[in-house]
Amino acid sequence: MTDFTSARENASRSAVLFEEILRKHPGDLRAKLNTTFALQRLGSILISLGDVRGALQTFERVLPIREALLAADPVDARACINVANSHAAIGGTLLRLGLLREALAQFHKQKELAEILVKTDPLQVAYATSLAEALENTGLVESRLFHAKTRHARESLESALHIYESLAARQAMPAGNAAALDRLRRELAVLKG
Repeated sequence: MTDFTSARENASRSAVLFEEILRKHPGDLRAKLNTTFALQRLGSILISLGDVRGALQTFERVLPIREALLAADPVDARACINVANSHAAIGGTLLRLGLLREALAQFHKQKELAEILVKTDPLQVAYATSLAEALENTGLVESRLFHAKTRHARESLESALHIYESLAARQAMPAGNAAALDRLRRELAVLKG
């Protein structure tokens, strides 16, 4: 069993240290990047501890730093995937809080960025996975919000399933997404039924 309380303390100390470095060196891109990773880790730990609002606040602190890194180098794919991941984290947290419309807006932003990345490198697993996750989350939230309007939700889920099937066929399916194929097939059966 993971001791998330100790993990939170360590992650909090790490985030504070990186934020101090960033205050002393505000133009240091590496300090900005490290700060975002430290805060992102802290947010994930807060979710594990059940502090969903604290996680949301933490993830929301990460996003503007990552957006600034992307603005500094708009063709940096790593900066772009980091912004997409921030939108995913915020969206997932909003979803946990029951804020479906706000979550949907975040998943749409993740999807837009992931689509750009997939166009630049369609074989990159991280980009395809981010797009599939965004499509899945978009479809699930839309199916909950718009019960009578499920065509778009179904299309999003079918697209996500197609991406995951493609990754599985290449034996490139990330371990954390292994259950996605069955989960999406079940969800699509419900929507079609």
